Amino acid sequence: MDDIEQELQKQGLTDEVYWQDYEYEFFEKEPGWFWIFGTIATLAIILSLILKDRLFAIVILLGAITIGMYSKRAPRQVPFGLAKHGIKAGGSLFLYDTIKSFWVEAGKHKLIIETSRIIRPHITIPLGNVHPEIIRSKLISILPEKRYLGSLIDTVSDFFGI
Repeated sequence: MDDIEQELQKQGLTDEVYWQDYEYEFFEKEPGWFWIFGTIATLAIILSLILKDRLFAIVILLGAITIGMYSKRAPRQVPFGLAKHGIKAGGSLFLYDTIKSFWVEAGKHKLIIETSRIIRPHITIPLGNVHPEIIRSKLISILPEKRYLGSLIDTVSDFFGI
């Protein structure tokens, strides 16, 4: 019996599976990152004011402040799990009947679920110390598996380490 099968038996796939991990991957940002980010945000605000779109300038300003604050904040440890009726992520429970599909990204050690939500339908869940095959084996009988390659926002966020 290989390591994955032993871990599957140890976890007991008929039981619920729980783990803890950080809410997101943290990248330490140097002062240069903040200067570049601030410059881009300032130019976007100036451009929106030139185009006489004050509301968009306010949205950019608030977004830049929020991203700046979150980029300094260290992530918290959050409980995650596969429960009887859904997937738990922190204080949220995503019911299985509201989840369209899932994808386990074994190389990056994360679970991606596609929900029926209109805003931010893809939720990324870090897998902590749980083997990705355990999660996949548990979900494959409940949900359809669909590869997720990421969106433009995911690519930009990864590039800037947000």
